[in-house]
Amino acid sequence: MGASLSKPPDSYSTYITENVQYGERPKTCYNIEGFLKCAFYRASVDVSKDLLNYTNNENKVVEKEYYNKIENIQNQLKELNSKKMKGKKKLTPEEIEQKKVDLQLELDEIKKKGIVTEPKNNLQFRISTVSEEDWDARVKQLRRLVPDAKELHTNSPFIYKGCTRDEYQFIGGFRDFMDHLRANYWSETDYESHISSGRFSDNSI
Repeated sequence: MGASLSKPPDSYSTYITENVQYGERPKTCYNIEGFLKCAFYRASVDVSKDLLNYTNNENKVVEKEYYNKIENIQNQLKELNSKKMKGKKKLTPEEIEQKKVDLQLELDEIKKKGIVTEPKNNLQFRISTVSEEDWDARVKQLRRLVPDAKELHTNSPFIYKGCTRDEYQFIGGFRDFMDHLRANYWSETDYESHISSGRFSDNSI
């Protein structure tokens, strides 16, 4: 699972990057279209890869916490079974049995619930590269396809949200996309670190 981005050819081509489990439907889809010579298009593709890595890392933290909870309860159960509870208040056999029952119920509940990650992390990106010669024709199609697309938006990239046609919502270009990601995913400090790194600054593109 994770980002699998490769350099797209300078022609109509669509490839998918995702961090959804196999068989799941992504909760959020982003569509990025543009031509390779456009630095803003390339920057948008780069930032989509970074977002997938970022959200995957968030999921890894949740996963680690989940397994730590299970390990902690299992260790407590082992301790109760071995009756070696150093430095702790001595429990009666009845109290030990009750504690074991309570811990086992807690363990079963944690396992039943499973690893819960935020819905925002269930993302899919559709990256489409269009030849520069075909861009004018394609952007006219996109303005008809995406309901609230701005009539004046003719530049590359053209970014919109939605997994199916009836869900499409216009986002805009690179800067609009970055503002959208800051508002919905990254904290202010995470966002600023991306900008200040130079990779997505005005000078780098």
